[in-house]
Amino acid sequence: MMSSSLPSTDLQAKYDLIEKLHEQYTSLPDQVQSAISQELLTGKKNSKEWLSIVQQMIAYKYEVRQAKSNCFLEKPKSAKQLIRNAFWQAVLVISILWAIVERSGLYSLSWSLFAYVGVIFLAGVAYALVKKVQKKEVLREARVRMIAYEKYAPLLKQIRAAEAKIAATYEKFLHPTLVLLKEEFPSQHLLSLHFDTVHWKLSQYKVDQPDPRAPRHVMSSEFYEMPVFEAMGKLADGAVMQLQVLRIVRVRNIRKVNPRGKIKYKTKTKYKLLYKVQLGLPTQAYQLVSHSIEAPAENIKVKFASSEKRHTFKVQQVEVRSSNNPLPQHKVFIELLGLVYRQVKSV
Repeated sequence: MMSSSLPSTDLQAKYDLIEKLHEQYTSLPDQVQSAISQELLTGKKNSKEWLSIVQQMIAYKYEVRQAKSNCFLEKPKSAKQLIRNAFWQAVLVISILWAIVERSGLYSLSWSLFAYVGVIFLAGVAYALVKKVQKKEVLREARVRMIAYEKYAPLLKQIRAAEAKIAATYEKFLHPTLVLLKEEFPSQHLLSLHFDTVHWKLSQYKVDQPDPRAPRHVMSSEFYEMPVFEAMGKLADGAVMQLQVLRIVRVRNIRKVNPRGKIKYKTKTKYKLLYKVQLGLPTQAYQLVSHSIEAPAENIKVKFASSEKRHTFKVQQVEVRSSNNPLPQHKVFIELLGLVYRQVKSV
């Protein structure tokens, strides 16, 4: 905590709040801090452990958001800056008074330029020294404020960086998805999870492929495929499940020339979310209702294969967005899983 010499109780309250939020962050488990800093969840744990990690991340983000408006720190003026300001104020005042006396003709102060500048400089230094002696308390408080700022500003920066890295998809997609999986996965079964929230425009996600449908004014096209989410494990009913979300992005660099010869350059970005569900149902527990499966919509594809051990369903759904970067929706998985389970019945 800060010493009681700070003059502002509001400022002290801000420092206490920053210290509290930083202590909350450092007290988070290492795996939670690692997930926040790397913007990545990956590994094998049971569904309860994954859900606990995500809940702690969301809770911390909520705490920081609630306190965000009260955590703004303005850099205080240092003691050196106050003395420097006093010096320049003295120089300005003496220069103005000198000019008034000289112009009014009350007394002739016409010296050489060197003497003029030297007198004003020495007078400014003398005034600054007097101010330094007179305002020892003010300067001492300025030093205390600066020490406090240098201590708490990096903590606030770390807090805000951590809050910014906890993307909205944790709350809107991953948390409800894990709640759904928790109901279906036994506590002793491990869930293999991969969830990535970094930006898609990275070299490792770039894929080389042609763009045959590109109009003639398209100079170049770039394609990116980023695995956003993947979960795989064995359900309580013995089914083997794999869920996946891919973010597919097409970037076109366009050059257009209007009838007047003016050239315009722009970039168009098209986003797709590809949902994949693969479900292998044991033949001992399920039997097929029908051997022919029809997709309920044009953007959904269904494949089916059956063996002695399992009925395997592969379902895909594509969502296209042209104007923004869409967030995945857990409801899509619910609908696709429901589509699969409607094709079978319990033995």
